[in-house]
Amino acid sequence: MRVNFKHVFYGLMAVAATVVGTSCSSNNDNNGREETLTDIHPTKVFKGGLPKKAVDADVTTDKFGRVVKFVSAPNFNEVTFEYMDKKGSRVEKRPNVVMTVIHDGVKDTFDLYLNKDRFVSYCEHKYTHKGKTSLGAWRLSYDEEGRLLNVETNEQEEQTTRIQYKEGDIVSTTTTTKGAHSHSTTTKIDYLRPGLSTPYENKGCVMFFGLMFNIDLGDLEFAYWAGLLGHATRHLPVQAKTDNDTAEEFTWSFYENKYPKQVSYEDDGTVTLPFVW
Repeated sequence: MRVNFKHVFYGLMAVAATVVGTSCSSNNDNNGREETLTDIHPTKVFKGGLPKKAVDADVTTDKFGRVVKFVSAPNFNEVTFEYMDKKGSRVEKRPNVVMTVIHDGVKDTFDLYLNKDRFVSYCEHKYTHKGKTSLGAWRLSYDEEGRLLNVETNEQEEQTTRIQYKEGDIVSTTTTTKGAHSHSTTTKIDYLRPGLSTPYENKGCVMFFGLMFNIDLGDLEFAYWAGLLGHATRHLPVQAKTDNDTAEEFTWSFYENKYPKQVSYEDDGTVTLPFVW
């Protein structure tokens, strides 16, 4: 993988939100009305409410309720979103949203082009690699329920990820890399294990694409937390196993209202991501 997302910003992603009794089911019907960019709102994805604060990071929104900034004060890491006017289009080479990521003083820019449901369908990433400024492209597609289905990128290497669902949950992902070292990996995801007979409902609509599903989006994954990468799985995964590797286990604990309190996993020791709602 190009970016080890576990160590970059996953601590930022345990979001705090106002809790209401809703689920993560999707609804792509816009009743025939043409949306403008002021209609982008994280609560379309985060049914429990708009994220307000993350671990070691503040979340800033604009007057329309759109996420405009994540800031992690201790490390001065920052992610910003600039929303362009509604006339922006891929044909005109004008992005709908510009996402900027600053990590350890390095600035990357992502030009995001949105589909009719206001999810990213195409992305151009300007980044520095081996001292050179390069441009990577991402193409994303979604299923009828607005969940991420396919990811294609040529960033540093040509790579395609296909996502398989069953009843609203990701059950496997297959990533194929082309080039001098062509290979393919398959990750299978489980929502049950011994002692757990009923899967955990994903009431918080949280998604960790790289960590839990082996879907390598790099820093583009930040766009999910602005409501721009589709809808969440119905349930929370408890295990992911890639080919012959040791299975990755995810241990969840919950508040009384069934929203996640924290999730833990092993990565050179136990890593715990807390949630506050």
